Amino acid sequence: MDGADEQRAAGGPLAIEEDEPRRRRRAAAAPFLVLLGLLLLACAFSARILAFAAEQFGFERLVAGALGFLFLYVAWVAREQGRLRERLLDLMEEVLKVFYGPDFRRRRQAVDILVRALESEDLKVRATSREHLVRLTGVDLGADAAAWSQWWAEHRSTFRSPESGEKSHVRS
Repeated sequence: MDGADEQRAAGGPLAIEEDEPRRRRRAAAAPFLVLLGLLLLACAFSARILAFAAEQFGFERLVAGALGFLFLYVAWVAREQGRLRERLLDLMEEVLKVFYGPDFRRRRQAVDILVRALESEDLKVRATSREHLVRLTGVDLGADAAAWSQWWAEHRSTFRSPESGEKSHVRS
């Protein structure tokens, strides 16, 4: 066992290797951290710096510069909030895929369309719709469009196809 393997086994600094997205996020955060460090340093010497800056540039320019930095900070926070929202939505989508199956959205849309198709005037369309509804849901409510609409309204939000592992209640 070499030194790196020993440190990993002991839970040392090499225990967890960083993945590429984490490295990219850290690299993207580096300029902000430098700016934050400079700001903290500026706060430590704020009285002298403010007096010097007001003397050199004038109070109005100093305030304009501070407002500019505040705008940049707010823009950065808004950008990060958008990225966080995207990641959260991606995570929610993955959880839903695990729980309801990989193609749960397509199946729900298909059941929506098939339930509406049961109200068609064409007998062949209604028969085909019923056949596919039984296949997709594992439930047989006959060709009654009202019964299917009511059942779908009650079960749409928690619908899991028979392939996803949930046992359906078949009613003939």
